[in-house]
Amino acid sequence: MKAILIDSTLKQIYEVEGNFQDYREIAKFLNCQYIEGATTFENQDTIFVDEEGLFNNHNTAFKVAGSHQPYFVGSGIVVGHTIGGNSRNVKSTIEKIEKLIKFL
Repeated sequence: MKAILIDSTLKQIYEVEGNFQDYREIAKFLNCQYIEGATTFENQDTIFVDEEGLFNNHNTAFKVAGSHQPYFVGSGIVVGHTIGGNSRNVKSTIEKIEKLIKFL
């Protein structure tokens, strides 16, 4: 399954593949134990982040235009979801995500 990684360490956004039905796979890409959905787009793609980002030793962050949060600590990953909640390939393009993200 395809997703988009927002790598705040490298300050890059790129496509990744994995079994994103399993939250542990998402957590592995984010180098964390607990994840949370940070922002969901109209196309049902969701940005997941480290739920404990402020408490972990992340020294990187990013902002998402139009988000309710001022910033997110660590990296993020955009995963697609169906209305029923199952994971699917991401619909958003890297170009769309690049326009929304500002690395701090």
